[in-house]
Amino acid sequence: MAKGGGGAWKVAYADFVTAMMAFFLVMWIVGQDQDKKEAIAGYFNSPLGIQTLRDTKHPDSKGSLFESANKGEVLASNQVALGRGRDSHSMEDEPSPSTKLIGDHLFSDEEDVQLWQKQARNDMQEAKHEHPENPKEAERMALKTISSKIREDMIRQLPKDVPEVYRDLIFESLNSVNWEELAEDIVEQTSGK
Repeated sequence: MAKGGGGAWKVAYADFVTAMMAFFLVMWIVGQDQDKKEAIAGYFNSPLGIQTLRDTKHPDSKGSLFESANKGEVLASNQVALGRGRDSHSMEDEPSPSTKLIGDHLFSDEEDVQLWQKQARNDMQEAKHEHPENPKEAERMALKTISSKIREDMIRQLPKDVPEVYRDLIFESLNSVNWEELAEDIVEQTSGK
């Protein structure tokens, strides 16, 4: 060892501490629920919050480093007003303009309403069958399933020959819709009958 005590061990120790920190972060991520894992993965796919508009079966679930027009969904969005967290400045009972427009369209045709109510009953029964010990989890899963089906149906109805700029604007509007709120409305109407 050198006269003043060598410093080479410090480099090895720093590497060891860095490796242990990375190991514990990986172990922490592995222990999280699926929603949090998807949010973390979404962040690493796009840390600036810039997302490409695309036709997808799964909405983005991510945070972002900077504020942008496309915020994605927040975790536990069904527990915050309009699913927008701190950005929500409207009353809980007041739906966003996009949500209201889609809701008005959705509930305008009685045949469609009856089909969605039948679908909601089926999804609720299936969720109760999958989670008989936890009714709250069953309801949450059913609402998530119903809301994603409503969103997919609305996207499927879009005309295919729309110019790209208009298609992007439509998807931007669809990203601001609270699909779970619409699913809750359908479930409430279904249980009321």
